[in-house]
Amino acid sequence: MDILPLFSKPIFVDYINLDTKELSEKLGKLNLTNPRNDNSSDQANMYNVLDLDLCSYLKQSILESSIKFTKQEMKHKNDFRITTSWITNTLPNQKSERHNHNNCYYSGVVYLDTCESCGDLQFQDLSNKRFQLEFEEYNLYNSSSWNIKPRNGLIVIFPSEIFHKVLKNNSNRNRMSIAFNLFPVGHLGAYDSQVVV
Repeated sequence: MDILPLFSKPIFVDYINLDTKELSEKLGKLNLTNPRNDNSSDQANMYNVLDLDLCSYLKQSILESSIKFTKQEMKHKNDFRITTSWITNTLPNQKSERHNHNNCYYSGVVYLDTCESCGDLQFQDLSNKRFQLEFEEYNLYNSSSWNIKPRNGLIVIFPSEIFHKVLKNNSNRNRMSIAFNLFPVGHLGAYDSQVVV
């Protein structure tokens, strides 16, 4: 017997060897987010945080992880570059609403400061399934949502069109992460639909 995850949405999950405590403390002093009034995660006010000198090691580690995913696993011929990167602070009782990302191919997140119950990353399948069936237990084949627990140093890279959200931070601590978007470079497409970027 075989079950083929045909046309699935691959999500890369790995760990980066990183002193997350020191980096989150330094980034926290830079005030790179603004609070919101609607219980949503703080709004970023800088979208190239990985270009800061203090993030150079993290940026290189993210690019190495993206190569593992895009080249070794997904077998892409193209290289990918980071187009945007920003800090996400989720304070106690905050969350983010369901969203996806445009003008990029992959998106990702690296967790810097987490604790138990600080708000899982939830992916959601919004495709029309035609029926709502009940299951004895949920798994990768039958779930319409899937949660990933944040852990310091965890990196998650996923196709940008996947809808996702941050669940409510039920802890008494701030949850800090760096999110980023990846864009393919080089030759894209063929014939009358080709472009070089």
